[in-house]
Amino acid sequence: MEKIQTMEKFWLYAAAMKDGFLFAMLTDEIIWKCWPLAEKEKKDFQEKERNLLDIRIFNEKKELHMFRSDVGRAFQGRLLEDAKENFDGQDYFDEEQYLDIDTKRSQELFEKEQKVYATRGGCYSLPLSAFEDAKIQIRNYLGYYEQSGQAYVKDWRLTGLFQEGR
Repeated sequence: MEKIQTMEKFWLYAAAMKDGFLFAMLTDEIIWKCWPLAEKEKKDFQEKERNLLDIRIFNEKKELHMFRSDVGRAFQGRLLEDAKENFDGQDYFDEEQYLDIDTKRSQELFEKEQKVYATRGGCYSLPLSAFEDAKIQIRNYLGYYEQSGQAYVKDWRLTGLFQEGR
């Protein structure tokens, strides 16, 4: 794991990533996009950076993650790349979670704008060809308590966005 302290360094690493997704939480919206972004999309996104709280650019092999607790505070983040961390099959496990989508209300919105409604309100874009049974895959990295040997999740990252039965 490599620590990243500035958004400038984040964008340098991001430019080298191919074939993934961008997930961002801003003070006023959630953004899902396929990565890499087109130049205009990237510029439009960077103009919203003042409202950015959390951003992840990820694929199956690695994730860039920057976050801050509040607007005005400094970002902190990391690059986590499985190949460099030397994780073996016993040091992590993957899980899949369904996205929060109100399927009845989302049909027309998805057809027009490729957006979906969450079950409790709000809407967000979804960079998939269909929204039914959309899932996110999460990789949980394990640590072990020294005294007991008991496992715990010491870190996690996003690894994929897909429809069940892909």
